[in-house]
Formats: sequence, C-alpha cells, structure tokens
Amino acid sequence: MQIPLLRLAGFLALLAFVFLENIARGAYPGRSDAAWFAAISLLYCGISWIALRLLFGRTGKLHLGRAFLTLDIFVWIVAIYFTGAEHSWFLPLLLLRGADQMGAGYRTVHWYGHVSAAGYLALLGYLALVEHRPLVWQEELLKVAGIYVLNWYLASCARAAEVVRERFRAAREKAEQANLAKSEFLAAMSHEIRTPLNGMMATSELLLETDLSEMQREYIHLSRQCSVELVELVNGLLDLSKIEARGVAITLAEFDPRQLVDDILELAQTVARNKEIRLHCEFDTDVPVRIRTDRSHLRRVLLNLVLNAVKYTAKGQVDVHIAAPSAGGAMGLRVEVSDTGIGIPTAARGHIFEPYYRAPGSGVEIRDGTGLGLTISKRLVEAMGGQIGFRSETGA
Repeated sequence: MQIPLLRLAGFLALLAFVFLENIARGAYPGRSDAAWFAAISLLYCGISWIALRLLFGRTGKLHLGRAFLTLDIFVWIVAIYFTGAEHSWFLPLLLLRGADQMGAGYRTVHWYGHVSAAGYLALLGYLALVEHRPLVWQEELLKVAGIYVLNWYLASCARAAEVVRERFRAAREKAEQANLAKSEFLAAMSHEIRTPLNGMMATSELLLETDLSEMQREYIHLSRQCSVELVELVNGLLDLSKIEARGVAITLAEFDPRQLVDDILELAQTVARNKEIRLHCEFDTDVPVRIRTDRSHLRRVLLNLVLNAVKYTAKGQVDVHIAAPSAGGAMGLRVEVSDTGIGIPTAARGHIFEPYYRAPGSGVEIRDGTGLGLTISKRLVEAMGGQIGFRSETGA
C-alpha cells in the first residue's frame, strides 16, 4: 500500500503544479489541456495501483515495478507538453527517475537516461511533424544531449556507489569469517585450555594440605586466587566464543526452581558473608513445583546476577524474588534480583549488556570480572525465549 500511495501523492503534486502553471500563463496550451492531463494522470495512477496490487511478483521475468517506473517518464513528458513543451520549466523532471533510482545500479539508471532522452526527442518530433511548430533544433538537440549526459553522470555515480557497496560487503564478509574462525578455534580449544588451569588449582589445593610456612601458605593462597580469577576470565571468553560460533543449544528438562535457587544462594553465601551482606529470597505462591526449561542456562544466568549484586554491594542486602506470571495462557518465570549497591551510572545504562563493558566511575574499585557476564546472560535468556532488563538508581 505504501508505494502506490506515494505514487499517487507524487502525481497529485505534479498535477497541482501543472494547473498552477497553466493558470499563471493563461495561454497555450490552456486550462482545458491541464484538465486533460489531470484525467490522464489519475487514470494512469489508478491502473498502476491496480496492476501493482494484483500482479506484483507474478509476472515472471517482467519486472512490473520497473515497467511502471519507465512509464512514469512518458507521463512526465506529457506534463512537459501541457506546460509549454519546448519552453516548459518541467524539463528537469527527466533527471528525477535516474536520481531516485541510483541505488538500483548503473545499468538501471543508464536505462532511464536512454528513455528520458528518447522520450523528449519523440516529443520534439511530434511538435515538428504533427503540430508543425518552428523549433530551434540546435537548442533542442543540446537539451537532449544535456538530458542524456546528466543521466549518464548519475549512472556513473551509481556505479561508483555499487563499487563501494561491493567492497564494503566483501570486507564485512571477510571480517565475519575471521571472527567466526576465531570463535570456532576458541570453542574447539575450550577443553584443552581449561584442563591445565584446573590442574593448577588442584595442585594448589594439595599444596595447602602439606606442611608449609606462613609465608609459603600466603603465596599458595595468592596463587590459588589468581588461578580462580584466570579460570573465570577464560570461561567467560570461551563461553562467549562458543555462543558466537555455534549459537545456544537449548536442552529442556523438568526441575524444581526452588532447589536451583537454593543452590545458587548457597554458592553466593560465602562471598556475601565475608562482606556482611544479607541474602534474602522470596517465592510467590503461584510458582510451580516443577518447571521445564534449560536448567544449566538458567543456573548460569541467576548465578551471574546474584554474584554481580553481591560484588557491587558494599553493605546492606541482596533480595531475590521469584514469580510466575502468565501471559496468553502460558506460564513464565520472572526473577528479580535487587540490591542496595552503588547503582549503574546514567552514562553506562545503554552499554551494560555489551561485551567487555564495565561501568566507569562507580566509586568502588572492582578489578575482577571480564565484562562478559551480562552479555552471556542476555544471549542465554533470549535463546530461552525470555527478556532481561534493569532499573537502577545511582547511589541506591
């Protein structure tokens, strides 16, 4: 509907200009000819609207839209005829089709240039042979040449644009292939990279059980802490690379959401206790005993949200609220994690789900984390058919 209505609006504007020009001139070709043009243009608009409505995409090799774009030029030539013919100031209309179709490419624009020049030349022939008007052929042929050359210039610009678009497309495809190759390599190497890291952590645990001096024990604790942070960093990078390379695979299973949340809070409790932060969880009564979704992905998302809340909270508490709203007969699971932390700065709120982003100027020095947790959480939630968002007050 949009394209036919735009065509109608364009022809109505052209019709108004034709009437105004005839009224201003009060001479040849006269107001009656303007009325004829009104009838012709409205009939043409009606026919093109019906044809595009009923036959677009059903005419085989004939491109119906391009056919009417070509016929438009001849209607414009009629408008030129009814507004003074060789003296009409509507002559620049014959450049309009080439200009508005530059995105279609060099050949298409060049075709419209041929049609525009040939159409005006045909009008000159009609004026000379049928109406026997005295024409200054040197001037008129110069106009024809000007129409052709200017349309050729538009076609050349279209070709240059085509070259730029093609180079951009090739560069984008090359970049996407390189990124995919990188992601596939990291995804394939995930096990090989994690194995030695886990070995380092296990060795540190074993060393702590031996007789060590206080200084040695301190060094081992520091080494173990660095290993844990490195594992977290590598896990984030590898998980994001795996998602980018292979997408998110969903494995549906039934489980108890209360048990899942209890396990997550138990893991976060150690960190929260060290910071003297209280963890609180509340389930609405309508939350079912069993839900069916990807347990691993849901656990990863909830654990990341709870640990983030604890990390960015200096004092106070972290609340987890679980509800089960229903929409369209289907039951969902709504999880809200709130805290009394520092809040998200206004400038950072549009970026927190971007990879590797960490909000600056938080007022709290937090050096751990990769900035990938929320990115991965967002992709996992969307893969499970859900949504993730936030509300924040700075300094809350």
